[in-house]
Amino acid sequence: MKIAYILKKDLDETGKRIFEKHKAANEVTSVMLNETSADELLDLIESHDRVIMW
Repeated sequence: MKIAYILKKDLDETGKRIFEKHKAANEVTSVMLNETSADELLDLIESHDRVIMW
């Protein structure tokens, strides 16, 4: 499964643990919202099975 993390700020400790669990079992992509264009975000959303905003 492909999971995309779209982050508004750095992950806290709980977020980091969840991210690492997902990363161990899935293909995970992580981007910062303020560093990514709308077109890139749309491509990311369309190409992944799940999107998590944190």
